[in-house]
Order: sequence, then C-alpha cells, then structure tokens
Amino acid sequence: MKIYRELIQQKLPKIYTAELVEYLFSYPFYSQSSMQAKLNIASRNTASKYFSELMSIDIIKEQIKIAAGEKLRFKQKHIRLRGHSIECRINAEDPDTFVPCPGKITGLHMPGGPGVRIDSAISCNCTVPPYYDSLLAKLIVHGESRGEAIARMAMALDELEIEGVKTNIPLHRKIMQDHDFIRGKVDINYLSKFG
Repeated sequence: MKIYRELIQQKLPKIYTAELVEYLFSYPFYSQSSMQAKLNIASRNTASKYFSELMSIDIIKEQIKIAAGEKLRFKQKHIRLRGHSIECRINAEDPDTFVPCPGKITGLHMPGGPGVRIDSAISCNCTVPPYYDSLLAKLIVHGESRGEAIARMAMALDELEIEGVKTNIPLHRKIMQDHDFIRGKVDINYLSKFG
C-alpha cells in the first residue's frame, strides 16, 4: 500500500495528445467503460477520418504537431460535432449464430454515392480463409443527422451484395430498422436481442 501511495504522490510528466476514445455505454445506468484509446498515428484509420470530418479537426495532423513539441491549439470545449457517422463491420459469418463462414466469394457489388465509403480488399472469386478474422469490409456512412445516417446506411446495406459466403449483412439491415436503435436506446447487451 505504501508503494502505491508513493507512486500516486510522484510528480509524473504531463502528457499532451489528441486522441480518440471509444466507449461502451450501459443503458439505463449510463456507466461507461473505455473500449479503446487510439493514440497511434501509424495509419489513418477509418475512425480517425470520420471523426476528423465530424469535428472539422484533422486529428492525425494535431498528433504530429504535438509530437513535434507544439501546443494543442484548442480545448475540448472548442470542439463542435457536425453530422453523424455509422460504421457496419461486414463479416463472413452466419447472421444468426455469428459462426464464421469461410468460402469463395462468387458475386460482389459494393455500394457507393455521397456520404458512403467502403474499406475492403475483397473481390469476386477471392477466398475467405477459416484461419483469420472474418472481417470482409467496413461500410461507413455520414449524414447531417442520425436519422439521415441511418437511412443512408440502410440504402447502402441494400446495395451491398456478397455472394458465396454467409455474411452478417441481414443482421445490420435488421439493426437499421430496429426502433430501439433508431431512438438510440442501445447498450452493451443490445445484440443479445438478435441472437
């Protein structure tokens, strides 16, 4: 206990950075637990791109400036969010049991249009192996409001076709039509209603 108290009382260096922190919320208690903090700048990932658009701040650029010794030029209170983004992770898995479904992709049509982005390396005739993560694509949409983003995601999911392997696309379609999801009444147990 003494070592712990001494550690707390030590003068630790202040660390300044710009980062993304993802949370899982437990409704109705509003308790939160950090799921992941994104401190690295190794790659411009999907989340940093869309959060940068929502905030009108280039997070990666700010991290580089801070690493170079510059001071952060804004505070949390200066950040204003614009619009809403949703990401659906498209997996090669049974939409009811979540069991991975490896195989060969025999047909493929990707969605597109304003506010729609898909990050993927799959192609028609490629094989989804059983040895790795079953992630096939990240489908991301942006809208001026949550309602617009949900409607845009629903249309993008309807356009998205992956044949030859089972995917969780039907599950994502159900979620976009679910009244609890539309009203934002979701928590860490939300998916259990579909399983």
